[in-house]
Amino acid sequence: MKILIRLILLALLPISGYSGERGPAVPDYPADKVADQVHVIHGPLDSPNPVNQGFMNNPGIIVTTAGVVLVDPGASVQSGEMVLRVVKQLSDQPVVAVFNTHIHGDHWLGNQAVRAAWPDAAIYGHPNMMASSGWH
Repeated sequence: MKILIRLILLALLPISGYSGERGPAVPDYPADKVADQVHVIHGPLDSPNPVNQGFMNNPGIIVTTAGVVLVDPGASVQSGEMVLRVVKQLSDQPVVAVFNTHIHGDHWLGNQAVRAAWPDAAIYGHPNMMASSGWH
């Protein structure tokens, strides 16, 4: 599994000569309500591939009076963008925080999309994840 995660990370890192092209958008997955104002997007059971852009986790969306809190926004900027599209279906509030449950990239690489859309959103995670990802 560690080798698979490393391969995903290497595939997602910019390389010299990068043309600025990006992979396809991740299709929208439905958000299932699990409690009042709490939803989960159940990711596919597939292995990472070009269609799902590595999306294979289960992001959480919590709508609070202060704004939206995300848990594990996914494995790529495309999966993070998909999570944000689903958030817009549930709330018009800003994303105010992201919690990354652990250091595996399939849970936090979607932070990039959140940071692009909501630059002031606080991002929390394990110190090793924060250090290696640059999300201070």
